[in-house]
Amino acid sequence: MSITERDIFLNTTDFAETVVFTPFGGSAKTLNGLFWSPGEVVNVGGVDIILQNYMIELPSEEVAGSDTNSTVVKNSITYYTGEQLPDGHGFTKINLSLDQY
Repeated sequence: MSITERDIFLNTTDFAETVVFTPFGGSAKTLNGLFWSPGEVVNVGGVDIILQNYMIELPSEEVAGSDTNSTVVKNSITYYTGEQLPDGHGFTKINLSLDQY
């Protein structure tokens, strides 16, 4: 079995964190993703930006079709999803807020 770049990024030992994602009106599922806090630098579309809000990057197939105000729970804190930015390589960056949109 070969290890892919995707496997490395979703490994909770090195990069990823485990969250519970619940699509608006749907069922909860446990996922591994990359979580960023305000003030961190993230590359979006080839441009480095300093985050003003929380953001998570999850596998695109797990979040496809989900709506605004789906939830992500990390360490017992609930975040609400906003704009989704698919990267074209199997991951989607999702803006998060502590308040509903």
